[in-house]
Amino acid sequence: MSTVRRVLVVVAGLGLLAGCHSPANDAGPTASGPVVTPSPTPTQSREDVAKEQAETAYRNYMGVVDEVSANYYHGWQDKVLPLIAEPAIDDVTAWFTEGETNGYHQVGQRKVGTVSSESYGPDTAGEGRETVQFQVCIDSTNIMDLSPEGTDEYGTAGRYLTNVTMVRIPAVDEQGVAVDDAADPYGQAWWRMSSGIMNYNETC
Repeated sequence: MSTVRRVLVVVAGLGLLAGCHSPANDAGPTASGPVVTPSPTPTQSREDVAKEQAETAYRNYMGVVDEVSANYYHGWQDKVLPLIAEPAIDDVTAWFTEGETNGYHQVGQRKVGTVSSESYGPDTAGEGRETVQFQVCIDSTNIMDLSPEGTDEYGTAGRYLTNVTMVRIPAVDEQGVAVDDAADPYGQAWWRMSSGIMNYNETC
């Protein structure tokens, strides 16, 4: 057996300071020194924000997966299902059901590497739905999925590129209009994992 997980994402906005002298006084700066005005903070595009949110949500999702897997897959329905969307639901349900039913548990944690090859699909229907696709290196070399007898029947998955699709499904009002300022109870800015396909032909 094997799955996926983990966090990250820090967005830093740096305000630069530009100094400018007032031409009103040719004698030089006033007693308080030169006038300093802050440069305006660059405004991020919706695409950039969406990519950052989607990556953060995926890493958080992977963290929950590792946590639940280490706990013999108990409680996965309440913790994992709210973080995924179609078409991932059937495969994820089958995986966690098997793990819980057969008494497996995970030892070790996956490492989620750098995201690359990002693409963005904007909301075109006015429903707040967006998609972000990217590749990420998942390092599972320290993972064991142990049976009740303590054997690792599946072996390590190594380090492979995984193609991920994240979809944003925000809360909607009674008219079906996205409520962008509604708080996501799962802290993922409404982003859900809809596909995570490991490519066993591409190591990383």
